[in-house]
Amino acid sequence: MQKQISINQAIEHFSILKKLPISRAWRGYGSSIFFEFGKIDDKGAGDYTLAVSNNWWLKSSALSLDAGSSFSEIDNFLQKLMSMSLQDVSVVDDKLLFTFDNCELKIILNSMENNGWSLNKIEEAFLTTSGGSFILEKED
Repeated sequence: MQKQISINQAIEHFSILKKLPISRAWRGYGSSIFFEFGKIDDKGAGDYTLAVSNNWWLKSSALSLDAGSSFSEIDNFLQKLMSMSLQDVSVVDDKLLFTFDNCELKIILNSMENNGWSLNKIEEAFLTTSGGSFILEKED
């Protein structure tokens, strides 16, 4: 079942992540990045997975990376995110902003029309965007 939700409802769904550490952060194919939150299962997935495929920026006081950065730079930065916690989630202008202990992840909203990201809970639901709206999809 698919349901359109408001920005505030989407942020409520993200707030569950504030209770969980990043257990694993990794780069997939190309510049896709993944954040596993909570307990890791035997397949390497967390309780929740934030997947971002394009138009992202990671920024700390020492470094700023984007989807065009070298794979080694991305991999090294992601390793530093292990065990960090999500402090805040907000929508600022056209960006979805995740603030962790000492860095920020920005995702451009207007690129989300092509599903540039998703938040998945194993076998339960996922949150994404389509046509510029937040979509919550649950298993029937």
